[in-house]
Amino acid sequence: MMKKISNYHRILIALYATDLIFVLTLFFVLIPKEFIIICAAVLIFTILVSIYITKLVVRIERQHRQAAADKTLDELRLKKLLELSQMTEESITVLAEFALVQACQLTQSEFGCLAFLNENQQELTMHIWPKESVNDTDCGDELPCKIRETGLWAEVEKVGRVLVVNDYEKYAPLSRHKVCRCDVKFSRVMSAPAFENDKLVALINVGNKKEAYNDSDIRQLHLMMDGMWKILQGKKAEIELKKSEERYRLLAENATDTIWIMQFPDLNFRYVSPSMESLLGYTPSQFLGLDMKDYMTEESLKQIPVIIAEALEEEFEGAGNSTRLEAVELELIKKDGTTIWVEISAGFLRNEQGEPDAILGISRDISDRKRADAALQLTTKLMREAGRIAKVGAWSVDIHSQVIIWSDEMNVIHERDASSPQTFDEITCFIAPEWREKILDAYHRCMEDGQSLDEEFEIITAKGRRRWVHATGEAIRDNTGKITCALGALQDISDRIQADEERETLQQHLDQARKMEAIGVLAGGIAHDFNNILSGIMGFTDLAIHEAKDNETLKKYLNRVSSSSLRARDLVRHILTFSRKSEVEKQPTDIKPIIKESLKFIRASLPASIDVRHDLRLEQGWVFGDATQIYQVIIGVFTNAGYAMKDHGGVLEIILDRIKLDDTQIGFLGKISTGEFIELVISDTGSGIHKKYLDRIFDPFFTTKRRGEGTGMGLATVYGIIKEMNGAISVYSEVDVGTTFRILLPEHDQRPLVDADVNTGLKKGQGNILVVDDEQEIAESACEILTILGYYAVMETDSTKALENVKNNPSHYDLVLTDMTMPRLDGFELAKQIKKINSEIAVVLATGFSQGLAKEKCRDAGIDDMVMKPMTSAELSLTIAKAMKTN
Repeated sequence: MMKKISNYHRILIALYATDLIFVLTLFFVLIPKEFIIICAAVLIFTILVSIYITKLVVRIERQHRQAAADKTLDELRLKKLLELSQMTEESITVLAEFALVQACQLTQSEFGCLAFLNENQQELTMHIWPKESVNDTDCGDELPCKIRETGLWAEVEKVGRVLVVNDYEKYAPLSRHKVCRCDVKFSRVMSAPAFENDKLVALINVGNKKEAYNDSDIRQLHLMMDGMWKILQGKKAEIELKKSEERYRLLAENATDTIWIMQFPDLNFRYVSPSMESLLGYTPSQFLGLDMKDYMTEESLKQIPVIIAEALEEEFEGAGNSTRLEAVELELIKKDGTTIWVEISAGFLRNEQGEPDAILGISRDISDRKRADAALQLTTKLMREAGRIAKVGAWSVDIHSQVIIWSDEMNVIHERDASSPQTFDEITCFIAPEWREKILDAYHRCMEDGQSLDEEFEIITAKGRRRWVHATGEAIRDNTGKITCALGALQDISDRIQADEERETLQQHLDQARKMEAIGVLAGGIAHDFNNILSGIMGFTDLAIHEAKDNETLKKYLNRVSSSSLRARDLVRHILTFSRKSEVEKQPTDIKPIIKESLKFIRASLPASIDVRHDLRLEQGWVFGDATQIYQVIIGVFTNAGYAMKDHGGVLEIILDRIKLDDTQIGFLGKISTGEFIELVISDTGSGIHKKYLDRIFDPFFTTKRRGEGTGMGLATVYGIIKEMNGAISVYSEVDVGTTFRILLPEHDQRPLVDADVNTGLKKGQGNILVVDDEQEIAESACEILTILGYYAVMETDSTKALENVKNNPSHYDLVLTDMTMPRLDGFELAKQIKKINSEIAVVLATGFSQGLAKEKCRDAGIDDMVMKPMTSAELSLTIAKAMKTN
C-alpha cells in the first residue's frame, strides 16, 4: 500500500514543476540575451529557495514522526503505569521488576538495573534485574554497598540528573562499574535518579540500545522512574498501613486497657475492644447494646456532655489541642453492680474535611490507683496533722545548689510567709544570736563530715517571738559515698521547755511543801515536847502564885514568868498554824486577832529598817472562812511587802476598815456582789511593780524574784483563797514609790455562839478526878491545881495502869483528864475503853497538837471536851467544870 502523500510533499512537487517549465521556456522561446541573464539569476534563486524549503520540510516531517513516536511511548508508558498501579496484590519486588522491564522496552534497551537507597542516601539496599537480561544465578553485587563505590551511579548521584553515555568504552570518568558477575558488555548506558522531596531514593540503569540514546529516551526514563516511584511509595504506604492496622488490631484485642470509638452526634459506640469484659464484665456485643446510664454513675453521667462540649468549643475556637482531649476520671458501674474508677484518654477522629466526627478513647481501671492515692492523701494528711499536732516540720538542703525545701509546719513554726522562697542567710537570721555560732558549726559538721545533727536552741520568728526548737538531721550520700544533701526535722519544743521549767518550779514548790510538811511534823513533835515543858512551867508557876499569898514582889515575878510562858505558847501555835497541812474548815472568823497575830509573827522576821504601822479601826471584823487560810493570805502579802523594802527599808502599813459597795463600784473589782465588806489595805514604800507585770502578778509560777528566792506561788495562792471566799483583791503600784494591796472580804453577819457562863477566873468544884499523863511534872502540877480547886485528884503516868485503876473502881471517878500521846495506850483508845467501863465518867483530852482531832472524831471516841497544852489554871478549871456540869 502506497503511503499517503503529505501536504509538504505536494508543495515541493509544485515548486520543482514550476522550475522545470521555466527552464523549457528559455530553450524554446526566442528571448533577448539580457533577459536570459536575468531569468538565469531568477532560476538560481528559485532553485536555492526550493532546496531550503526541501530541508525545512524534511525537518518538520522528522519532528512529526518523533512526536508521533513520543505519543505512542507516552501512551505505552501510561498504560504500563496503569497496569503497575493495578497490581495491588503483588510485592514491592515484583512491582519493581515490572517497572524495570517496561523502562527497558520504552528505551529499546537490552539491559536494565534498578537499585534503592537507604535513609541516609549512602548505601544501595536492593538490586532489581530483568530476568531475561542475565542469568539468575550470576547477577547482583553483594549488598548493601556504598554508592560512592559504584562508578556510574556514583556519577549520577553526584550530578543529580540523568546521565547518558552513548560510547561507554571511551567514557573516561567511569571506573567500569561491574553491575553483574557475568560478562555483560556495555556499548552505551543511560542512568536516571528518582527523587522524593529532593531526597535521592532510587537509581536506574538501562543499556545497549542499538541506536544512541536521545532526549526522548531520557524523557521516558525520567517520567517512568517518577511514576514508578510514586506507585511503589503508595504500595509501600498501603503495606505499612495494613501492617499498622494489624498491629493496632492485635494491640486493641490484647491490651488490658479498653479501646473504643464513639460516633458523633448520637454518641453511640461503634467499636469496643474485648478487654471491656475484664473492665466492666460485659462482652463487646453486650456493651454496645447498653445506654450510658446502665454503666455510669449519675454524677459521672452529668460530666460527659459538659466535657465533650468544652472540648468541641475549644476545637472550633482553635484554643485547644486539636488531637487530644484532657484525661478525665469517671466512676463506672460493673455488671455485678460494684463501681470502679477509670481514667479516660481520648482524641478526635476526623472526616475528609478535617472535622471531628468520632472519638477514639482508651479506658483504664484506676481503682487501685485511686485507693492508693486516697491512702497516700490520708497518710499525707495524717503526717501533716501529726506534724502540726507535734509541731514538727521537715527540711532538706541541697549541698550544691543550696536549694532549701521546707514543709508547711516549718513555716508555721517560724511564722513566715510560705510563698516567699527561703535563702540560707534568711534561715540563719532566724537562729537567736547567742545560739547562731554553735548551730551553724553543727550544721557544717553535718554537711561536710556527715555527723548527725541533734541540737536544741532558740529561734526568733518572723514576728519577733522567741521559741525553743529541737533540730535533727542526717547527711545523705550518693552511690559514691559523696554527701549530696541533708534531711531533717525541726520540732517546736517551747511548750516542753516551759513545762520543764514549770515542772522544775513545781518540783521546787513540792520540795518546799515537803520541807514545810517536814517542818510541820517536826513542829508537831517539838510542840508536843515544848508544850509539855511549858505545861509544867505554867502549872507550877500558877501553884507558886497561889502559895505566894501576900508576897506581892514574888507574885510580880511569877506573873512575868506566866506571861512569858503564854507568849511562848502563842509562838508555838503560830509555828504550827503556818507549817502544818490541815483541812479547810470555814466558819465565822474574826479577822482582827489574826491580823494582830500575823503582825507579831512578821515583825520578828523583818529588818529593823522597816517600820510597821497599823490602824485597826474595827473592834471586830467577822468573815466566813478558814482562819489558817486567812492567816496565810495576810502573811503572804506581808512577805512580798517585806521583800520589796529589804534593801532600803521603808514603812509597812495595815488598815482594817468596813466598806459598803454598790453597783457603781463593783465593776472594777471583777465578779463580786454588792454589800458590806471588810476592807484590809496593806501598803509598802518599796521598789514597786512595773506596769507590764501588774496583770501577771497573780499568775501561778510568775515571779520577778531571782532564782531560789521565790516560786511564784505566793500571790497566786492569796488570789485563790480570796476568790474562794467570794472576795476581791486589787493592786496599785508605782516604781520606786511603793505598792498597795486592797483586799475585800464579805462581812459575815452571824456570830459564833458563845457560852453565857464565861468566867476567866478559877472555877472551883468537887469530884474524883484521875489525871493521866506520861510526863510526871504535868501530872503533878495538874493534880495540885485540881486539889486547890476542891477536887480529889490522883495521877497516873502509865495509861494501862490508869485503865486498870478505872476497871477496879468503875464508879469511883467522875472525870479522867488524859494526855493524847502516850506509850502503849493513847488518849483516844483510853477514852474508848473508859466509856465502855462506865459511860458516865467524863473524859477531857489535854493535847498540844490538835491536827486531825476533829470534833466528830473526839465525840465518837467518847471525849467530852478538850484543852490545849500548855494550859493555865483558869483554862483547866473552866474546862473541867464545863465537862463535869455537862456529864
